Amino acid sequence: MLFQQPKDRSLTLNREKCLYSLPRLTSFGCVISTDGTLPDNKKVEVILETRASSNLAEVHSFLGLVTCCSRFIPHFASNSEQLHQFTCKEQKAFEMLKNLLTRESVMCHYS
Repeated sequence: MLFQQPKDRSLTLNREKCLYSLPRLTSFGCVISTDGTLPDNKKVEVILETRASSNLAEVHSFLGLVTCCSRFIPHFASNSEQLHQFTCKEQKAFEMLKNLLTRESVMCHYS
């Protein structure tokens, strides 16, 4: 029955690669067990070792890393709002500077 349902939907399972009766399964930053679902300790360690940054790219990277564990963080949206606002402000400032630089303007000579 386990292998029949995917076959009925035109899916193929490789029996040699299938794992059965595991007490724990780690997938996508989560550990799934009979006790419930927990964040993967390796992912948590990486998050804890990440240093604070004012670099926009690093803030985006950190938000991406933390978001994969967001279901385990109470009130994630409101607690991460400041970082999101920081990235929005930085992007707006970045775009404004690009626009100001590329618009036609002439500087007159000092007299």
